[in-house]
Amino acid sequence: MKTRTRIAALALCLCLLLSGCGRFFARVRPASLPAALSAATGEHGCARPREEMTRVSRAEMTVLYYDEQSRSIAVYDANAGTLWRALPEEANAAAAMLTLTVLADGQILTLNTQDDCDTAKTAVTQTDDGVLLRYRFRKTLESGETLAFSLPLEVTVTEGCMRVSVDCAALKEEKLPRGVKLLALSVLPFFGAQTDAGNDDFLLLPDGCGSVIRTEPTPQTFEPIAIPAYTPDENGAAARVAAFGQRSGNAGFVALAEQGDALLTVHAEKRTKDGGVNRVYPTFTLTETKENARGVLYCAKKTTDAALTLSYRFLAGETATAMGMAAACRELLIRNGTLDLLTPMRGDASLPFFLSLIGAAAVATADNAGGTLRTLTDFTQAQELLQYLRSKGIGNIRLRYRGLLLGALAQRSFRLSSTVSGGSTFASFLAAVQPLGVTVYPEARLLTSEAGTLPKTARDLFGKRQTANETLLQTPSVRAAARLSLCAFDKLDGRTHDLLLALRKLGADRVCIPDAAGSLTVDVSSKTAPDAQKTRDLIASQLSKLAAERDLLLDGANLFALKYASGVLSVPTGAVYTNTLTTAVPFLQAILHGYTFYSGTPMNLASDPQEALLVAAQCGAAPYYEWYAADFGTAEQPDPMSYVQTIAQAQQSFQTLQTLFDGLCDKPITAFETIRDGVTCTTYGTDRVYVNFTDAAVTAGGVTIPARGVLRVAA
Repeated sequence: MKTRTRIAALALCLCLLLSGCGRFFARVRPASLPAALSAATGEHGCARPREEMTRVSRAEMTVLYYDEQSRSIAVYDANAGTLWRALPEEANAAAAMLTLTVLADGQILTLNTQDDCDTAKTAVTQTDDGVLLRYRFRKTLESGETLAFSLPLEVTVTEGCMRVSVDCAALKEEKLPRGVKLLALSVLPFFGAQTDAGNDDFLLLPDGCGSVIRTEPTPQTFEPIAIPAYTPDENGAAARVAAFGQRSGNAGFVALAEQGDALLTVHAEKRTKDGGVNRVYPTFTLTETKENARGVLYCAKKTTDAALTLSYRFLAGETATAMGMAAACRELLIRNGTLDLLTPMRGDASLPFFLSLIGAAAVATADNAGGTLRTLTDFTQAQELLQYLRSKGIGNIRLRYRGLLLGALAQRSFRLSSTVSGGSTFASFLAAVQPLGVTVYPEARLLTSEAGTLPKTARDLFGKRQTANETLLQTPSVRAAARLSLCAFDKLDGRTHDLLLALRKLGADRVCIPDAAGSLTVDVSSKTAPDAQKTRDLIASQLSKLAAERDLLLDGANLFALKYASGVLSVPTGAVYTNTLTTAVPFLQAILHGYTFYSGTPMNLASDPQEALLVAAQCGAAPYYEWYAADFGTAEQPDPMSYVQTIAQAQQSFQTLQTLFDGLCDKPITAFETIRDGVTCTTYGTDRVYVNFTDAAVTAGGVTIPARGVLRVAA
């Protein structure tokens, strides 16, 4: 799939007007470009030294260079004294500025800018802050047809940031041969690639909460990793923030997909004893595909016309860390409007207690395998539980009430569940619990079928065994809950309108949306369904409308949605790809901490509740429990979702985290360090929080951290 030949590099010369001292002083017009040069004499995939390149940007500390010989770019970061190259110094037959995956004649082909471009028709134009390269791809297919199309790549440097853009709308103007599909595009796939690495060098991946791959030489083999944005791969890995990074020596960079983020997949490769390079790079999906069990590949009808933009921020010294990359990434997210400058905390920096109550669920009996809706926590039971929590010192409760609002996708209507309310009004319930310091978020699904059933963990526990002749079942509506109901997208605006009307009628000024910040799924068989990027934009627009009138609580951690939320549940606290070379780091949490409140998964459903508490301390997460008032447990197997079983544990968790994070909730995570295996230190502002996951006390940094415990050390 990656066959490449060793042929001439790209072809036009960029002519700059330079002053006597070598400083740039004028923009070159397209008309002033010279005729095409003959084939370059340099080696394939190899960039020249900086002194032999041409400076094309005005910036002083972050300078963009263009190499006429290899037709590539490089960026010099004066703060670190480091030159970041798009092509490596050493010749590499795979290296290119762009790499395209193409479906043609029933085969998957790989094209790249170094081998498969018509040099005579590839144009180079200088812009105000950089350079525009318009590549003209040309390939003769086995059928004898010629595949020819242009693709623009613009690189600019402003305000210490390099932006790399590809306008896919230009592809719509191209006439491709019948049956040819452009599937994926890798942008600067060898930017920063290295063959040598120091002990502190790493690649940053957006796997779950974030992870780093140590790139120092090791004898172990390493399988390349590919992590898609927002939609988990077959292993369950997903990028919740479309970003990646790299550290090399005392320098580093973090890259954020500011446009086309839903189309992004982040790849990582590590140099091993068999060769290769250390690199992390982006690929964007141009045409959605799906492979069936027989290996047949289905392609969506349309190729995306989205703009693809990557922003690279360069770091030096102490900022070239995973937490420094998170800080730079948050700055980029605020600058581009993905996150608000004003944080949703709105001045309330006290730690919340997130609570999800399940009001009703489908219960099957021996007489009714389909199941009937059964009350699990009604208004009276919920009020009693909340009063008990308040008496135990648990305040600032943010209550997600599941099954309270019912509304099918087809009818686009929402109504109060009489099964849960028991004839009472929502207004009377609010009046009873608000003095207890409780804010109530009725749950309403925006994209999928109605809720009112158990989470996956509880279904795993009780879905296959009988308890008092009853079994909690996953209803058909919830079986589809992990996938977007794409057929409803054309009616989504009306559904949002109806939800707002229902909330006004109900008297609810808050709502929990559980299905708008999770996985994106695209129906490749549909001619009208939007692609992943348009799906992402459509969801964001609906959340914006809801947030304009109601306080939102979201379940899921896709960053494009979190601008509209005052809190977010189920933020990943680990990574999927972890081994001796890959380690999870709280990169995502470092972006969010001090910006909004968040939690991990329900602590009462964790296999080790104490470890869940330690992870929350390490990541700055608020406590989160998911309960109902019913009890389906036995003496041999207690029911962890019955609140009577774990309410004492919840009290201890809240008090521990409330004391630990007193005065720190609005502080950013500034550093994270693994002291030794099982012992970490997270710095919130200037205070350090040590976490010891081991079974023995550990002394580090002049302090002793208790076994399976936490310790806060003030600055």
